[in-house]
Parts: sequence; structure tokens; C-alpha cells
Amino acid sequence: MGCSGSLQANSSLTCELYAIWKGLLLARSAGYKNIICEMDCLDALQLIQLDYSPSTVEHDLVSKIKENLLQNWSVQLSLIQRSANSVADYMARFASTTQHGYREWSTPSHEIHDRVQHDLAP
Repeated sequence: MGCSGSLQANSSLTCELYAIWKGLLLARSAGYKNIICEMDCLDALQLIQLDYSPSTVEHDLVSKIKENLLQNWSVQLSLIQRSANSVADYMARFASTTQHGYREWSTPSHEIHDRVQHDLAP
């Protein structure tokens, strides 16, 4: 499962944080209890792990993410290489080129399934 959507934001960091927050909400609502949240944005990971956010929008998103992390579940945050995160790249490009707005996916499309296989390959 997953989600995509476009966001009117001032920075790519805001978009990264928003995607992390929405992904955590989606995983939690689906009942998952053990999560590995992989991201390729070091700035986002540092903002979540530290207690500093440079702007109000980013501060609010970091606060929402941290509230989710404190819930009764296990979430491991992990930094990965951008080349190992082609699914997120595809979803971001898809959202920016369509007029669908926010959308949740219960099963992956063929294109996403192929990228998952690519990202999982050693």
C-alpha cells in the first residue's frame, strides 16, 4: 500500500517530511506494528531525530511525525541511498504530473511493483 499526491510547498524538505508523516499515518491506520521507514533525505532524518526545525511548516510536520513515533508501535528510521528508493521517486513524479490530488493505493501498480523489485535487489 502507499499514497501519492502533490503539495504546494516552499521546499523539497517540506514535501519529504509530509510524505513521511502521511506514510506513517497510512501504516498505522492499516494496523502495522513494526515499521521500517526508509528515506533518502538526510535533512529530514536529522530534523526528526534532533529537536530543531527551521520553519513553522517544517516544525509542525516534525512534531506530527514525532507524535506518531511515540505511539504503541515500533518504527525504525533508516537513511538509504537515493538509488535504492526508486519507488518514492516514481510516486513523487507521478503525483506532480497528474491532477488526482492525494490518493491512497491498496495494491501497487505494475510500474510500482517493478520498482519495488528493483529496490529490493542486492
